[in-house]
Amino acid sequence: MAMQWGTAVYLYPIESTYVERYARPPAPGKQLIEARMYGGQWQADGRGWTLSWTADSILRFLSQ
Repeated sequence: MAMQWGTAVYLYPIESTYVERYARPPAPGKQLIEARMYGGQWQADGRGWTLSWTADSILRFLSQ
């Protein structure tokens, strides 16, 4: 995964399963909308939240 801040790009690894775990729900703004735009799916799972990607959707997100 990557995040751009100004002219810097910050890279961080994604799980080989393409599932990221979060303790809190996604922010209703950019975090939720952007993931959905590129095919990411947020779900509550009883222990927190997961953001699931497919190989194609993560490539779309990273090449934005």
